[in-house]
Amino acid sequence: GDCRGGRIRIKMRRGFGSRGLVLVQVVLLAAIVGERGAEGLGFDLVSSRVKCFSEEISGNTLVVGTYEVEASSSSQSMPIEVQVTDPMEKVLHSKEDISKGSFAFTTTIAGDYILCFHNKGLTSVQDQRHVKFTMKHGIDAKDYSKVMNSDHLSPLQTNIVKVRDQLTAIYDEMIDQASPTPTSPLLYPGRWLALLHPSAGSYLSCPSASVC
Repeated sequence: GDCRGGRIRIKMRRGFGSRGLVLVQVVLLAAIVGERGAEGLGFDLVSSRVKCFSEEISGNTLVVGTYEVEASSSSQSMPIEVQVTDPMEKVLHSKEDISKGSFAFTTTIAGDYILCFHNKGLTSVQDQRHVKFTMKHGIDAKDYSKVMNSDHLSPLQTNIVKVRDQLTAIYDEMIDQASPTPTSPLLYPGRWLALLHPSAGSYLSCPSASVC
């Protein structure tokens, strides 16, 4: 998909390989990724420009991503650099003159994680390169085909495991957003869903005071 949509904000960020601050556009990934699904996003990056994408992610969350830059038809040099930073602007992944690649990490703190691409061609070069990327986290980052093969699960059982993980993620988000009190009990996933146990092939219900 093309990333022409989505909310855009302007933010001061440290430049690639420099100590100065540069003004860049930061596109909020959550505002556009829902429209495009898992196919990824694509955009044209003009020479000397930087484009960044921001995603708010919880702590202790797996994040995986891929990127690919189409070959340039121009005779001018326009190398693309990629960089991923955490909410404290610590660099988690950085690579110069990319053609394609990937990254994976587990977040340590909650906040905005930012993926940036920089076309390092000269300002005088009136040309651009096309960049495609994916960035997934949490349930979306988990490879359930590997889970199915390693645990010898059927497609149905694998889908049930995925639903269970989604419920757990929702529950964890509820915990993050609100502190439980004696007068406001939380809804545990196990109270309202009976899950098919992958290995035993029988229905597994959780005790009311526990979480599956």
